[in-house]
Amino acid sequence: MACVSKVCVITEHFYFGMRFTPPSNGMYRLDYTPAMANPATWTALTNVYLNAPYTYYDPATNGQRYYQAVLQP
Repeated sequence: MACVSKVCVITEHFYFGMRFTPPSNGMYRLDYTPAMANPATWTALTNVYLNAPYTYYDPATNGQRYYQAVLQP
């Protein structure tokens, strides 16, 4: 936010994502699917080591997504 002579400009950014609290520490693969079909087709977003709550912000703007986090071996 920038303010000059009491005129303020506020820039807003909206993001969607998921917050995940891992049940155990480890490497997780974060996936998404656009629809919960049977069976769902999951696409990998990223891999991340989790040992605390984590928020993933998804920059995609193409509508609805479902997410999952899969513990890797």
